[in-house]
Amino acid sequence: MAERRRRAYRWIIVRLFFLAVGFAAGFYVRDRHYEELQKRYEQVQETYEQTREELEQLKETGQEAVERTRRATEELQRAAEALEDTGKS
Repeated sequence: MAERRRRAYRWIIVRLFFLAVGFAAGFYVRDRHYEELQKRYEQVQETYEQTREELEQLKETGQEAVERTRRATEELQRAAEALEDTGKS
């Protein structure tokens, strides 16, 4: 009877040990996966910020180009009007 009880305890202890090891491995894998996802998220966030800054610079450059074109067009119109006035005179 005592031997039977000892075997039962050993059986339970071995199963509990493997259960604990399984839980520990699961938590380890979950934490490693979370760390990897966190790194990827930070990389994506950094890339997003860089892209946003580049687009903002492109927007400003485009606005400057539009403004220069507008001023050049106005100057050409004034020059054309001046030529027209001198031609009429």
